[in-house]
Parts: sequence; structure tokens; C-alpha cells
Amino acid sequence: MTQIVTDWMGDHGDLRSIDVRLRRPNLVGDTNHVTGEVVGTYVDDAGGHLAEIKIEVVNQNEVATATGTAVVRLPRRGDPLGDDILFSPEADPGHGLYG
Repeated sequence: MTQIVTDWMGDHGDLRSIDVRLRRPNLVGDTNHVTGEVVGTYVDDAGGHLAEIKIEVVNQNEVATATGTAVVRLPRRGDPLGDDILFSPEADPGHGLYG
């Protein structure tokens, strides 16, 4: 369920929270469909533009096997995305998992 949210928000979004509840098991051989819907948008105290998303997994019998909500911070329309700061050759990436 996290993947549908992160794929939708893109590289410049920020997943703030996700809350998922497994309601029934997903059995081997089941066909599951994951859907999401933006149910609200707002601006937080820091000026971040947030979207609240309802997510659901439904099996081939049209039974919801998992439900949840997520909150995502998105860049404002027209704002520069900051690639020059995030991916600058001068920026020291520090030591990560592989280096």
C-alpha cells in the first residue's frame, strides 16, 4: 500500500504518515486491486501543502482486505523543485549504505 502512495506522490513528495489495517488475509491466488483517493488537502503550520489519501486493497470478490490513510506533503504548483540543492555536485552526500 505504501508503494501506490509513493508512486503517486513522485520523487518530490514526502510521505508524512501512513496507517494501514489488515482486515482479512490476502491468500495465494487472490487477485488484489489497490486504489487510492485524495479525500482532503490543507496547509500545515509550517506552510507545507498536504494531501490526505484514503487507500484500499480489494480482492476478486470485491471484499476490502486492507484499508488505510496516508498524509503526503507535495511541492506547491509553480515552486522550483530544488534539484539544484538536493542533487548538487557540491553537496556532500555523507556516508550511506554503500559508501
